[in-house]
Amino acid sequence: MRKFPTAARILCSGIFFALAAASSAQAQAWLTFDVNGSTAVHPTAMIAGNTIVGYYLNSGSSTYSAFIRTSDGTVSAFDYYDDGSTKALSANKGGDTAGVVIDSSFNTQAFVRTAGGQFTVFSVNGARFSEATGITDKGWIAGDYTDPSTSKQMGFIRKPNGDITTFASPDGSNLAVLGINNKNSIIGTYGNHGYVRDSQGNMTTFRITANYVVPVAINTSGVIAGYYADTSGKIHGFVRPADGGNPKGFNPPVYTGVLEVTGMNDDSTVVGWSIDAQGLPHGFAVNADFKFATLNAPQGTNGTEIYAIGPDGKLAGYYHDANNDTHAVRANAAVTGF
Repeated sequence: MRKFPTAARILCSGIFFALAAASSAQAQAWLTFDVNGSTAVHPTAMIAGNTIVGYYLNSGSSTYSAFIRTSDGTVSAFDYYDDGSTKALSANKGGDTAGVVIDSSFNTQAFVRTAGGQFTVFSVNGARFSEATGITDKGWIAGDYTDPSTSKQMGFIRKPNGDITTFASPDGSNLAVLGINNKNSIIGTYGNHGYVRDSQGNMTTFRITANYVVPVAINTSGVIAGYYADTSGKIHGFVRPADGGNPKGFNPPVYTGVLEVTGMNDDSTVVGWSIDAQGLPHGFAVNADFKFATLNAPQGTNGTEIYAIGPDGKLAGYYHDANNDTHAVRANAAVTGF
């Protein structure tokens, strides 16, 4: 499998950052899995029962297909268009997925697909770009779209019955939606701010530096995790407590100024990856006490990147082998050793 490009989505942060005490550990029993007909597999979410969702690049093509892999190893691929792309970006505990479909003319629409395979594809306000970035266990969907009349990127939340409410950034700049929790609180970015929007539509913004902050995940308790850049350009992780207090920054044990936070579960265990002095990625997990585990798949001669954590602490991502090809990987046991 060909190397999958890393996806440090550096968008648009102030308070401070602090190094946390670290210990190093390894997740045990890693399982490699690939998808037939793919050249790169990217897990995006992990739900109970070791079920993994994501998308992959089709061999000999520039199109993507979505997949679901169940605990018994069964992989089900799905597409909406024969000549387009489908990317599953989020999933809920029932196995419903949400994401984007892209047609041959590059029109991008949001979708929700039930565990039984029923697709609903929609565009917000007739936009040529709409994407669903999060789905709750009750089927509420959050995402963003480009408003046709203003060309500004805005956010939306969609009820299970299909009703959609849209919202804009406080200053009218482009806004990205990056996650939603089971209390319908939404997180994202605009300009150099992060924000959280509660279920009543009230938006609270926050910054960490003058550069950018990227909230990536919000759990049911309201804890937010993500990453930000300081004024020198170094990237750090952060956790913002549920009470809205000051975010606390962190760097994993393997760190040279570049990292990406990619997920968090309801235990407030945060996962991601960082770059070492040789330019190779290493996965990490950090728990609620800011203790670290370094996560490297044994097969990952050229590095490991973690992109999802399940409710039970199990992990999914991919590694780069000795030929610098990438392979999807799952940690069979919950991360331990903090």
